Amino acid sequence: MQTMEGQNKAANSILQHVRNMATDTIPAGEELASSLSPLDTMTLKEWLEFQDAPDILLEKELVWPVEPELIY
Repeated sequence: MQTMEGQNKAANSILQHVRNMATDTIPAGEELASSLSPLDTMTLKEWLEFQDAPDILLEKELVWPVEPELIY
């Protein structure tokens, strides 16, 4: 797209190129439906829980007393 823009192609021709590339690479219709079954999909609540950052416990957090900060 950047090459086409650099060649001063019209926006319509760039959009048409993107659409052609998308149909070749992005699954749609039966291909998309066959990739997921209802049992494989997550509910919105499950998806949001999945996206939460994990609670990572570092070894330094378990040290007591707290290690002094390094001063350079």
